[in-house]
Amino acid sequence: MKKKIAILGSSHLLQSVNFDDLSKIYTLVTTRIDMSLVSFMSYPIEYDRQKLLSGEDKNLASRLLSEYEKDTLNDLIASNPDVIILDFFPDIQFGVSETLSGCYITNNLDDYTKNPSFENIRTFLNHSPVYEFDHYEKIWAKSLEDFIMFINKYLPKTKVMIYQNLEVTRKYSIENGVNLINNFSNEAWKNFNQFASETYNLSIISDLFEIDLSSGDTVDNNIYDFNLIRNATFDNEGKFWTCFGYIPFDDKNTRIENGELILYGNRNQIHTFNILSGSINFAASPENPIELELSYEVFVEDIFDIEIYHDYIFIGKGFDNNLDVSNNDASQILYDQGAKLLNLTSGKWKKIKKIVTVTAPYIRVGPYVKGKTTVKWRNLSLKHHCRDEK
Repeated sequence: MKKKIAILGSSHLLQSVNFDDLSKIYTLVTTRIDMSLVSFMSYPIEYDRQKLLSGEDKNLASRLLSEYEKDTLNDLIASNPDVIILDFFPDIQFGVSETLSGCYITNNLDDYTKNPSFENIRTFLNHSPVYEFDHYEKIWAKSLEDFIMFINKYLPKTKVMIYQNLEVTRKYSIENGVNLINNFSNEAWKNFNQFASETYNLSIISDLFEIDLSSGDTVDNNIYDFNLIRNATFDNEGKFWTCFGYIPFDDKNTRIENGELILYGNRNQIHTFNILSGSINFAASPENPIELELSYEVFVEDIFDIEIYHDYIFIGKGFDNNLDVSNNDASQILYDQGAKLLNLTSGKWKKIKKIVTVTAPYIRVGPYVKGKTTVKWRNLSLKHHCRDEK
């Protein structure tokens, strides 16, 4: 079986995975292109989803979505890689911008300003290791510490390695019309790599063929208790959720109360309500399916006021990218069992638990209803399925 590899860093390393010899060894799972460590370890940033999707470059929109939602750690749990390659080139080349709310985003303005959503992002400070090494190193070192703590807790069997290829800096400079090599950038990069290697005992490589895969088994990682639905209890209102029904996700029609999502019914009108979770990158495929455990509790005031031929109360969809949400774009309908088949009783809570198989790279799940009645959901959960669970 091929090993799963995650690459967090520059596009230069990513290109080499497509070589024929390497593609026989590795399956590429979670990737973050030109996104700094400081950024993906920072807090989420508020953004306008409609403006994000209105941009012409969908690859850029996809990258920005990860910059805004900070979904890297969640996706690493989802994909459960054998190897994670950390590449600090984006920290060296771009640095970060600090928002008014104290969050960080990669300072790749040449690209990011091409998307309409970025005009709403208010930044006031730029940080770069090239111009203020000591200050940036403190921010970066804390981000690295938090990352390693996360890996040790949830992915202890995953091998983490550092990528270093100083020729990338030379190539990048030439491609951008700069003839002189920025030696200070190389020194900063080497210092970061040396610190990471010595502090956390991480190997430094310059080629993917240098990775020793003779030991380690990611099946032993601590992923089975990790809820992959972000903001599952709605503590942060609608953060990470996308509304995709005729009834909007607002205070008039819906309420969040004590961890419950409540949709108020109207007996004089049939309504359609659906919200979907943030995208989760399992990197699954028909050849490499992944089993998940989906669970939630649901309360229906009057089961007979749900549309009889369209009585779903929770759905899941698979997609080929992290932007799509519509049925037309779905490559897999993950879960759509009807309310009546679940033997729901009017006016009573019921816990639903089901094993589902994912064959799409990205999935979203969430509450759904079409009808006239009030419906409540709580304790939403999506986790890796543990076959040994009793």
